[in-house]
Amino acid sequence: MSPSIAAPLRSARWAVGVFFFVFGVFIATWVPHIPLAKERLDVSPAWFGAALLCMGGGGVVGMIPVGVLINQWGSARVLTWTASLAAACLPLLALAPGYWAFVAALSTFGALAGMTDVAMNAHGMEVEKRIGRPVLSGFHGLFSVAGLLSAGVASLLIERVSEPERMGLSTLVCIGAALIAGRFLLPAEVDRGTTNKPLALPNRATVGLGVLALLALLIEGAVLDWAGIHLRATFAADAGLTSLLVSAFFGCMAVSRLSGDALRMRLGSARVLRHSAWLTALCLALALLSPSAPLALAFFALCGLTVGMMAPVLFAAGGQADSEHAGRGMAAVVSLGYVGLIAGPAFVGFVAQATTLSVGLAAVAGLSLVIWLFGGAARIADSPR
Repeated sequence: MSPSIAAPLRSARWAVGVFFFVFGVFIATWVPHIPLAKERLDVSPAWFGAALLCMGGGGVVGMIPVGVLINQWGSARVLTWTASLAAACLPLLALAPGYWAFVAALSTFGALAGMTDVAMNAHGMEVEKRIGRPVLSGFHGLFSVAGLLSAGVASLLIERVSEPERMGLSTLVCIGAALIAGRFLLPAEVDRGTTNKPLALPNRATVGLGVLALLALLIEGAVLDWAGIHLRATFAADAGLTSLLVSAFFGCMAVSRLSGDALRMRLGSARVLRHSAWLTALCLALALLSPSAPLALAFFALCGLTVGMMAPVLFAAGGQADSEHAGRGMAAVVSLGYVGLIAGPAFVGFVAQATTLSVGLAAVAGLSLVIWLFGGAARIADSPR
């Protein structure tokens, strides 16, 4: 790689990293404000839960046309605009005067966040192809780091700065970073107009990878939402211990994703995915069998280390699985993965309602073994770039 090519490519790599970090910032800015929104709106848990579901639904709907938009405009332009508009929605979540205005704002935020997610993964895949070695997992690691840091900052400011001001500050920072980083992305031509059939259905390989991504993110969401409840129900753990679990899980996930690219180079994508899958099942089993809360917490946190590598590997494979248009393949895999992230907590809840919470989490461990069984499909991520 000549210096004249290497310098713009290095800049593009850092620019994509900035977008992943920004994405983590505005997601982590919103999450600590969920209880405040519930109190402000003064609605029942069922109605508020329905509103939160609209964010996930908006995300899935927003992902559907992204392949078409990338084909028309290029992922660089789509990413810059959707990230900026998603960040601009944050103050609307704090200022919505009533329930239906809140639902509209949250649905719009979810749709734009979903579009940003696909576009930044698609552009990250283009950067990875040109570099010639795995880098996508490291981008996801920056997202996890941003989420961890931003959640901590939000917890410090939540009692000192008003909700609209906090949201507004995050909006200004995120939009400024997106507009600056957008100038250093690869040219729009790298993935614009690469197919005459942007609306074609996903191929068989893409759908299969999407189902595996659905399972991987289902596991991630289920552990994150239900592990703390398991600690409280089984060991009467206090709130401090369950908060520590969330931080430890995100911290382990960040370490996993920041080191995932090196492991992909050494072991190959399929082996990384399959080892991550069986280790996740093992950690969950040991957590459920642990005789004490600290030991269970440690194994649940280690799940972040193992499950954290799955989604980046599968997203990279999705970008390679559609030979005509990487953005379209990426959109299909990310969309199905997003469904899993939404469905994971509900899946555990339904199983727990019919049996016990331990059985629900054990079922999640079983899904990890499904990924292990079919994880060989991820080897397409290592195809020549």
